[in-house]
This record gives sequence, C-alpha cells and structure tokens, in this order.
Amino acid sequence: MSDHDSAMEHQDDEPIHFIDTDEPLQDAIEPELNSPESFARALLEVATNQKASDVFISDEQHSTVVRVRRMGRLKVVRRLQRSYGRRLLNHYRALAGIDIADLSRPADGRVRFDLDNDHEVDVRFSVMPTAFGQDMAMRLFDHSIGLIKIDDIGFLEQESKVVRRMLTSPSGLILVAGSTGSGKTNSLYAFLNHLNNGQRKIHTLEEPIEYTLPGILQSQVNARAGCDFADLLYGCMRQSPDVIMVGEIRDKRTAETAIRAGMSGHLVLATVHAQAATTAVQNLLSFEVNRHFLSDALIGVLNQTLVRQLCTECRVRVEIPESSQHYYSAGQCDQCGHEGFTRMTCLPEILDVTKRLTTSIARGDSADELEQIAIEDGMMTLADAALKRIESGIITPEDAAMVMSDHRIRELATHAIAAGEECGQVSAA
Repeated sequence: MSDHDSAMEHQDDEPIHFIDTDEPLQDAIEPELNSPESFARALLEVATNQKASDVFISDEQHSTVVRVRRMGRLKVVRRLQRSYGRRLLNHYRALAGIDIADLSRPADGRVRFDLDNDHEVDVRFSVMPTAFGQDMAMRLFDHSIGLIKIDDIGFLEQESKVVRRMLTSPSGLILVAGSTGSGKTNSLYAFLNHLNNGQRKIHTLEEPIEYTLPGILQSQVNARAGCDFADLLYGCMRQSPDVIMVGEIRDKRTAETAIRAGMSGHLVLATVHAQAATTAVQNLLSFEVNRHFLSDALIGVLNQTLVRQLCTECRVRVEIPESSQHYYSAGQCDQCGHEGFTRMTCLPEILDVTKRLTTSIARGDSADELEQIAIEDGMMTLADAALKRIESGIITPEDAAMVMSDHRIRELATHAIAAGEECGQVSAA
C-alpha cells in the first residue's frame, strides 16, 4: 500500500466544497481527501443540493478532474491524484454494475442513491475510454423534479394561459420540441402533474423512466426484447387511457400511432427533436404521415430551450446610451450564492394550432409558411420571447445569444459584453 493510500484511509472525513474556478487549475490539486467511498457520496449530495444536472470525472495526463454542470455551465470541483481518481472511478463503476476490469469499451449503468439530505436521486452512468484512462458522465435525476408544476417552468402569464387551454382538450396531439437537454421531459412531467387530478387514467411510455410520478402508470421501452415506442403505444391504446405521454417520436410507426391515438379519443403528449415549433410539424410530416390526419389531431406545439434566470435581488439594469433600450446584467448577493443567477428557466415558442394553421398543414405548406401564419395568428417566436425576458430582467442578452441566432439579440449581447469588459478594466485600474 502506498503512503498516499495509507494516509487517505486514516484521515477524518472532510466536507466537499466547490473551488474558485478562477484559481489556476494546477494549484487546485488536493491529494489529501476522505475515503473515495465517502467522497463519492458527498459529491452526489453537493451536486444534488446545488441542482447540478451532471457530474463528470475525467482522467487527464497528471490528474483526475471532477466537474459538475450546473445551470448549463461546467465548473471544476476538484483535481485529484490519479491513484485516488482511479479508486473513485472504480467505486462508482462497481455501484453501477459496470465491470471495473474492462476499460477498453464504453459502458452504461444506473443506480439509485438515498442521500442524507432527504433526496432520492437516480444516477445514469456512461463511461468512455480516453487517451489517459476514462471519462465518466453521471446524469442526475432528483426525484423531487417529478413534482414540477406548470408554474415552475418559467412561462409568462399569457404563455401559461395558452398552454393550460391546450391541456383542456379531451383528445388530440400536443408536441414538445427542442434539442437534447432543453427541458422537454420536465415540461411533459409538469403537464402530466397538471392533468393528474384523479379523474383521468394517465400512462407514460418512456426510455428510460426518469422520475416516478405518483398516480400515473409508467412503462419503459425494452429494446432488447424488441419492444419500442410504437409497440408500447399500440398496446397502451387498448388499456383505455385518457392521457398518453410518448417519450419521443422518432420513426414513422410511432408518429402514425400517436396521431391515430390523438384522433381516437386520447390526449397524447409527445416530444420531438426540432429547433422551432413549425419545424416540429415538418419533422412529423417527413415520416410521410398523412398530413390531413396530422392537421386534424394537432392541438399545439411547445418548442423550448433553457437559459439561466437572473437573481432579482442583485440584477443590474443597464441603459443603452442614445437608445430607449435597456437590459439587465448579473450582480452578486447572498441570495444567489454570488453567482447572479438562481435557476434555469424555459424560453418557449408556443404554436397554438388555429383553423388557418390546420388548413395550412393539410395543404402541405412549408415550415416558413406555417411560421408566417402562426405569427399572424399571435405566436411569439423564440427570439421575441427572449427579447421580452431580456427587457423584463429575467435573462441576460449574452445567455439568449448562446441559444439562438437573431440580430437584435446579438446587438444587445455585443453591447453587454463590451460594457462588462469596460467595467472590468475600470475595476482593475
């Protein structure tokens, strides 16, 4: 046993703290820690408490680096000596049921932790071999997220009214669109919790089941058994559900079955990968589904992305000289942990299918033509939704510019970045 390993076995447990990421990384190496088993648990507790979405443990040439992703940003937690990092990775691999001897191929696992902070968290592990060892990604699923409500998503008042009206429909198809990590699942769960009043039979079809929802039936895709979303959906329709949630529409069979379910008395909520609400419609049509059936079934589309929400206690209003425009920048206070932001919030684009849009979809119009009609009928584009939130002090122009391309937002972001650099130079002077 090395002196380093022996020292770690005999020292007291030490609380885990995030380091200042402005500190040079080479100075952040801390070789003396508590046992890997204790560190592994404490790391998950800290990450869960701070609402981190992911934890990454990566072997580098001279150290093993632990990072977390919180509010969309990656932060360093620790740099560990390689021997300690290897023991930590092996501990996590063993917990997840991943072979600790085979480091030559990718592997996946999942485990549930009951943490001391009264949180039950599922951790989905993915491990990849790298040039210096391995990279472990851990996606955290805090079970309290399953209790999310519509009011928690981040809709403005009018947006919330439109979504709630869509959900009053007894049947039809509602799509939730966005890229990976855009909060689609959270929005779907909020919709399901809103609908779950004890008077509806609700069934979800997921891959995998991310959160347990009380009072809701949940089924999981089983690829090894040859049971995909379309198979589950077909079987679910015979169970007489009122509401069906489809984790993802990714092929023609699932798309056709979801549309048919929406036309036959079920309210169907489903996700698709798309960058705009009208693109989501076109993506379904690209599966060569019957556009007349789709136009009859479709109630609406929520396209969304996630951005950081400014802390209302310390945000700073910035006026643009010789202009009526303004925006807000992040401050620092105890309320937000001196970060300037408090949470991730939804930036939505809500397509409420009107009679004109129904006709347009049935006619086979392009996404641009659909968008023009939708705007004329009252849809606020993603960029307009962002501008409204920038003006209201909910988000910064810099964050909005990171998730979309719009010249108005880009100009505001450019001004904000320049103003920030100028303030930094003044402070330094």
